Amino acid sequence: MTDRGNEASPQTYARVAGVLYLLIFIFAGLSMTLQGKLVVPGDAAATVSHISASLLQWRISVAAEMAMFTCDIPLAVIFYILLRPVNANLALLAAFFRFAEAVIGSAIVTLHAAPIVLLNGSGYFRSLDAQTLQSLAILAIKLYDYGFGIALVSFGFHCLLLGYLIYRSTYLPKIVGALLTIAGVCYVLNSFALIVAPDAANFTFIAMLISGFPAELGLCLWLIIFGVNAARWKAVLLANNT
Repeated sequence: MTDRGNEASPQTYARVAGVLYLLIFIFAGLSMTLQGKLVVPGDAAATVSHISASLLQWRISVAAEMAMFTCDIPLAVIFYILLRPVNANLALLAAFFRFAEAVIGSAIVTLHAAPIVLLNGSGYFRSLDAQTLQSLAILAIKLYDYGFGIALVSFGFHCLLLGYLIYRSTYLPKIVGALLTIAGVCYVLNSFALIVAPDAANFTFIAMLISGFPAELGLCLWLIIFGVNAARWKAVLLANNT
């Protein structure tokens, strides 16, 4: 990527970005589906019982989360390449925000791995009674939820910048940029609501889903199907001397 004369075309980068985004959707969906079958809201004993009986299923869900956050790293780089013609500094900042989200997300995956260590009946935890093990496992799962909310703050700012850059680009659809900007605001508001105003978190969560899912899925599908307008991308790049 250091020699611009030998770089892949923006269309190639766009298609790779679309595939990476699709993989993120797949891994996220797999993880949520597998965990949703095991976690019983409001019933810690049932949740721990389900995880204990289906540790392999829980392990696969954790592996899917690891893969999801790993895909964010090359995607951050590719979005920088695609959007630097608009504003290189903002594109770099957007990449750093997504990279931060990936780092935080990868770190908090260890909290979802904690029940595997606690409930497999090995190591130092054999001396702990069942109730203590259940409490520790549920605590780890709850802390993951808060950690994910923290990761979404960085992701929200990434979406804000990404949406603005796409809206200004002329080689990607403005509607996707506008939707991503709105989604970014909702991501950030929901994350802070979890900490500051938990009673409002349900409302902000719904707003986040309504705005975020179509914005991200729309961008993913657009990149895979249409890519970018390569001629305009090159024209903007030359015009801004980037």
